[in-house]
Amino acid sequence: HASDNPAFGGKLGIDATGKIEGELVDRKDGEQKNIDKIEFPEPVFKEVLAKRLKNLPFFILSPKQKSGGIDFDNLKTELTDFSTLFPVRLFLLIEPDVEAGGIGMITWYLLANSDPVRDGWLIGSNCLFIDGTIKAFNSGFKRRWPNVVSSSLDTIERVDAIWGGLGLGKLIESPSRNYKNLIFPGKDFIQV
Repeated sequence: HASDNPAFGGKLGIDATGKIEGELVDRKDGEQKNIDKIEFPEPVFKEVLAKRLKNLPFFILSPKQKSGGIDFDNLKTELTDFSTLFPVRLFLLIEPDVEAGGIGMITWYLLANSDPVRDGWLIGSNCLFIDGTIKAFNSGFKRRWPNVVSSSLDTIERVDAIWGGLGLGKLIESPSRNYKNLIFPGKDFIQV
């Protein structure tokens, strides 16, 4: 749904598999260890908040306002300036409440809400930026933007109540509980 035209958009392949000998990136000895030891300052940008995940050389960015309105030219300049001072490899822009769901939700949300042709930029020679925010508030996006699909609290509670009798094993917590803060006004589509 992130492409400008339904069913036609950019393609992005991500290799998240374990690496075997011969596949590993040829880095200078100790480069990764040095990156892990760097104390990244908490960057201050005009329109986005930044948070570093664990000891990874990338940042999660979130708009300060949920309704978009980011000046991307200014943001590119700020990110370029920051990434020239520190070995940041990746900036991911997502809605403020997404990161609470962990790396799985971040990955799902980011990839569902981005088109690599429009939403990915190379910053400098080795830093990638991906905009995984919803495009409903972007005046240049012409299609309706779907809302996050989530079960109602009533449905979740009813399923939880009968789970034990279904013979499905230990109760699996409904992922819909994590999506509640990601739902915007409107039903199937976000109301702008």
